[in-house]
Amino acid sequence: MPKTERWGKKYEDKRIWEIVNELYVVRGEFLFDIDFVKSWDQELVEMNKGKRGAPYQFPESFIEWLAVLSQWISNRGLQGVTRRFQAYGLIPKEGNISVSTDGSGMKMSNRGDYKETKYGNGKKKFLKVTISADPYKKKLLNMDVCIDGEGYSEPEIAMHHLENLSLINMQSYQG
Repeated sequence: MPKTERWGKKYEDKRIWEIVNELYVVRGEFLFDIDFVKSWDQELVEMNKGKRGAPYQFPESFIEWLAVLSQWISNRGLQGVTRRFQAYGLIPKEGNISVSTDGSGMKMSNRGDYKETKYGNGKKKFLKVTISADPYKKKLLNMDVCIDGEGYSEPEIAMHHLENLSLINMQSYQG
């Protein structure tokens, strides 16, 4: 027969259950606090300010939130959580695309430099060709041709190409 006495003292529960209950409720709020969604874009702007190389795509607060969840959910489960957030439109949906952009100048004629210097006006005309391509699929994505000195610079053309590709990419996910 088990002994019902405690080691000399009767246990007295000194917890205030209203406070203990509220602590459990706050823990749930902490685990699923998704306020980072409201400041997603602003946080990325701050993180990417002055950054060289590829820009950050996810704010630090989102990564921290996933780190907390990773105590209870596996990495694949976290991927599922992220997909569900995308499906509800809570976080931006981004596709994967690889793009390389380069430009080069090509002479408009085959005449030599000597003839141009001797008989020409000294101003060579070049065609400036800027292309954007997927280096892995070896697919041309966009191209821009203009006369050197006219039109936009290579970086401006590259940004324009990326903006167009981004819009096309977003429309393909929505439609």
